[in-house]
Parts: sequence; C-alpha cells; structure tokens
Amino acid sequence: MLGVFMLIATCGRSGPIDSLLQELDIAKNDRDKAYILNNLSRLYYLDTAEVQLNYALKAHEMYVNSDTKDDSLLMEIHYLKGSGYERVGKTNLSVESFMSSLEIAQRYGWKSMLARIHNYLGIVYDSLGSIDDAVKHYHKSLEFANEIEDNGLYMAGQNNIGHLYMRIREYDKAEERFLENLTKAKQYKYFEGTSITHTNLGIIARKRGDIDNAIVHFKEALRLSDSLEMNDVHPLLNLGDIYVENEYHELALNYYRDAYAMAQDAQLMENIPDAGLSLSKWYFKNGDFQLSLMYGKEALKAAKRLDTREKLMLVNEQLAKNYEKLGEYKKALYYFKEYKNEQDSFYNQEKIKFFAELELKYAGKKREAENLFLKKEQQKNNTIIEQQRIIFIIGSILFLMLAIGLRALWRKNKQKQEYNDLLERQVRERTSNLKESNDQLLTANQELEQFAYITSHDLKEPLRNIASFSSLLSRKIDKRQYSELPEYLQYIYSSTHQMNSLIEDILAYSKLGIDENAEEVSLENLVEQAKHDLRQTIEEKNANIILSIDQSPGASSSVFLPSRLSMVFKNLIENGIKYNKNESPRVEINYAKHESNHVIRVKDNGFGIEEEYHDLVFEMFKRLHNRTTYQGSGIGLAICRKISHSFGGTLNIISSNEKGTTFELSLPISNHQVKQNQLVLADQ
Repeated sequence: MLGVFMLIATCGRSGPIDSLLQELDIAKNDRDKAYILNNLSRLYYLDTAEVQLNYALKAHEMYVNSDTKDDSLLMEIHYLKGSGYERVGKTNLSVESFMSSLEIAQRYGWKSMLARIHNYLGIVYDSLGSIDDAVKHYHKSLEFANEIEDNGLYMAGQNNIGHLYMRIREYDKAEERFLENLTKAKQYKYFEGTSITHTNLGIIARKRGDIDNAIVHFKEALRLSDSLEMNDVHPLLNLGDIYVENEYHELALNYYRDAYAMAQDAQLMENIPDAGLSLSKWYFKNGDFQLSLMYGKEALKAAKRLDTREKLMLVNEQLAKNYEKLGEYKKALYYFKEYKNEQDSFYNQEKIKFFAELELKYAGKKREAENLFLKKEQQKNNTIIEQQRIIFIIGSILFLMLAIGLRALWRKNKQKQEYNDLLERQVRERTSNLKESNDQLLTANQELEQFAYITSHDLKEPLRNIASFSSLLSRKIDKRQYSELPEYLQYIYSSTHQMNSLIEDILAYSKLGIDENAEEVSLENLVEQAKHDLRQTIEEKNANIILSIDQSPGASSSVFLPSRLSMVFKNLIENGIKYNKNESPRVEINYAKHESNHVIRVKDNGFGIEEEYHDLVFEMFKRLHNRTTYQGSGIGLAICRKISHSFGGTLNIISSNEKGTTFELSLPISNHQVKQNQLVLADQ
C-alpha cells in the first residue's frame, strides 16, 4: 500500500492512448516523440509497470537524440523511470533515476515535484530497510506539501509514515496518522485516499484481533475501489484470509479468485505472487494438489521477476509441499532446498530491518523524552521570568547578576549537548563499520561451510576407493594372486587423479577475487585464448566456434573486457562441446550492447539441461551426469558465475532444450567500445 495514495486512477485511458499512438506514428522528429512517449508512460503510471518503464526509457532515448533542452520534460522522464524501476524490483536503478529527477527539481525550486520525489524516495529506502533515509525523505515530502498546501501529497507522506509505525507495532501512532488522513480525504472528497485508508485501518483492526471492525473497513475499501474502478487487491486478499481463518472456505475462494484476476488483468506484478500463493494454499488445504501446483508455479514466476526473498521463500515452501503430496520427492527436495536458501537470505534481511526498526523506536522514544524535557524547561523558564520580574522591581543589580549566571548555565548546557552529539556520531560510525565487518565475516563463513561439506563428501569418495583397493591389493599380494593387480592399480590411479582434480578446482575457486588485476583485453583475444587452451578437444570433436559482434549503426569499433573472463569462455565452450552428441558440435558467441551493459550469449547445439536444474548446475560439485560418462569435477559453472559476480555481472541459462543451451553473461560497461564487424572462428 506504500506510495499509492496520491497517484492517478487508471480507468478510461484507451481513448487517450490510441490518440497518442497515432500521434507517435506521424511524429517527424525525436523531440516530439520524446513528449509523446513521456505522456504514454504517464498514462500507464501505477497500472502496467513494464509498459510504463518501457515508454519512459524510449522517451529518454528520444530526448538524448534530440537537440531540445527542456529540463521539466527530462525531470518527469527520470521520475517515471524511477517509479517503473521500483515497481519491477530494480531498486538501485530506481534510486539513480529519482536522484537525477531530484537534482533538476532542486535547481529550479519546483516544490510540487520535490514533494513527490522525496515521497517516492522514502518508499524505495523503506523497501530496502534503510529506515533513517526513508523517514528523512518522508518528512521532506511533508514539508514541501505543507508549503504548497497540497493535501493529496501531504496525505501520501502521512500514509507512508503510518505504515512505518504499523510495521514496528506502534499501532496507536499508526492509527492516529490514518484517522487524520481519513478525515482529510472525506473533507476534500478524495475517494481514492478514503479507500486506501480504510484498508490500512482494517489491517490494524485485524492485527489487534478486532475481526468484525476489520471486515467493515475492508468491505468499505472494496466498495469504494469498485465504484472508482481502482485496481486494489489488498482488501480482497485480506477478506479472503479472514474467511479462511474462520472456515468460510467458499467465500474466501471467491475473494482470492477476484484478487488474482485483478492482478493478472492489470499486470500488478507486485501483487501476483501474493494472490497466486493464496489460491495455491486454498486448493492445497482443500485437497486439489494439481490446481494448487498450477497457481504455485505462476506465483513463482512472478516472484522471480520481482526477486523478493520473502515471496520466493513462501512460494518455494508451498511448491515443496505440493510435490511431496503428489509423490514427486525429487522435485519436492529441490524446492525445499530453494526454500531453505531463500529463508536464510530473508532472515538475514529481516535482522537488518529489525535493528533498523529498533533504532527508529529508540529515536522516537528519545524525541518524546526531549519534548518532555523541553516542556519542563519551559515551565522552569516561566518561573525564572516571574522571579526576574520581582527581582527587577527590587533592584537591577541583582537582576544583572542572575542574568550572567543563567548565561553561564546555558553555555554549559550547549557544550554538553555538542559533546553528546559528537558521541552519537562516533557510535553510529562504529556501528556501521561493525556491520560491514559482520557482512564480510558472514560471506567467509558461508564459503568455509561449503568447503567443509565438500571435504566430508566429495573428497572422501576417492580416498575411500584408494584405501579399499590398497587393502585388496595387499591381500592379493600376500596370497600371490597377481591376475587382478593391474585392475586394482588402475582404480587407485583413477581415484588419485580424481582427487587431484577436485583439489585443484577447489583451490582455483577459493582464489577467485584475490587477484585484483584490472587488465582488459579485446573480446576476440579472450575467445582466441579459450580456443588455444581447448585446441586438442576442438580438433578431436571437429567443433566450430563462432564469434558474432553487433553490427548495428552506432556500435563501437572494439570491445574490451577483463582478462579473467577467459576462464568463463573456456568453461562454456568446453561444456558446449563435451555435452554434445552431434558429429560437429557448434558453439556461437554473440555480443551486443544493451543500455549500460555488455550482453554476451553463448549458444551450443548440445542435448540441453532441464529447466528445474538451471540454477542447480551453478552450485559447486553439482553434476547431472556420472563421471564415467562425462569427466570433470562439477565446479566449472560455479567458477564462471563467481567470476561474473566479481565484476558486478550475472550469468544465467536463458533457454535450453534438446536443440541446445543458451547462457547469457551480462556485465556493466566501463568506458568500453563495441567492434562493428563479425568474426567467424571455425576449426576446419
């Protein structure tokens, strides 16, 4: 419910959209296209996030290409980009866009936009758990809204601060904010705000256990949102939860279905996982595991796009339960592991938020104590003033002496306050340093735990083989039975070779990130180096390696990447050849520049990887085939992903079937250029 208070309704837009699309078709220059695309993005504001963001990005592209210098247009484009990025889960890009918009608004003193931008920045920082920054921006928004007497903007800030209080269980303070909003919304006939506030009051009533009052608020919110054709699923989901808890299952199902349909139709991506999970749980509880599984998978797709730990954790847990009921234990185990991974990440985030919320509570209590102290000081000062009046009548000399004494006391208190402020700043700095150290220690501990697990499992296997066959070898020698000795020696040699390979790969993985060499070489040289390392394999398998670089207009003449990526290309090319049953394996490497990223896709014509294993293959020593059929330690893709992450990039499987697999490597660009030709590197 954060931040939706002041935003426009989305009904009745088909006419304006059609008109703008017609204008876009006949627009003759980039300046006009930028204005039209910006207006299209504004019309999709709070409706379809991806469409809104796409129009905003295109508007920015047209603006940059044009020769216009309209700062008000650029400010709004950045604002719409920021809201779009926030709604699709790209918070870093959201903050960057809002800061660009804020800089322009501050330069010209546009207070209405300053109020809106600060409010939305508060929402973004609130979602990241940065409570201090969130509160700072919310109060800035309230200041500007008060100055320009904009009640809608003021209520938006009040609404968001109320949510902060509600999350830290200060329900009385939250209710006070929401009731003030409700009064203003009714006074100014702001029905959208009235609907949202009823939902908030219903949530507080439900948390207090006042179910009857909660139902009244949710139904009133639902009535208002229906009459205004607002897309708000929160009252529907809350009513569904209440009726499930009270065993009115059919009634609950109707509310869940309506919420899911609304989220899908309006493309409310942040609400689809919640609605889908509610339906999945309902069907699971009522014994229809197939329908439960279907809605669970839909919820998982949406949750992955949002990349939120809590929603991914809950959906994976539900899918594990479904597969267990259906007897598919292998898949149940996979989703249970995913659930545990997301659970660990979520609880780490929750710890950070918990301490931030404790700090907020402490700050609130501290302000209350300071206010009480100021009131007492005021009473004390009033008494002193009265005494001074009497003393003045008695004699001006005594009054002067008292004034000097009071001034000395004031200076002493001021010095004490300055000293206290200095101590508080030092405590905050040390707390920040301690948190950073704890985060680094946590990462190191996680890798140590993983290496300990590998040592107790993967490394023990060849050791057991060596011990077993050495014992058999000794017995055969004692009995002078020499016929089977070569076979036993071969097993010992094979296990020794396997163990040596595992140790070398573990050392290679552990050293990643230690070498800070920032040397960069061309993409062609990286691929050539990988080919040179694999020349024997390429010749034996009659493989073709093809490099293709984007030739579109405006592409750069060369591409330079970190030299350490040579290991990534080597592993991906080697896998494309190894896991391949074709007479002539083929690996295509395609490069393109997308916005501020290098995007490299490596496509092979092998036999593919099933979708459920797309994430598993990047874990250390996770193999899909036995060592007899395909040799290797199972650490290659883990090394590739770790190298990608060390440069701030990502490595994922984007498609895979019986015709081959495509990996996508995305890296942030730092002053690189793209070569405008295509090279075919094939081994004849």
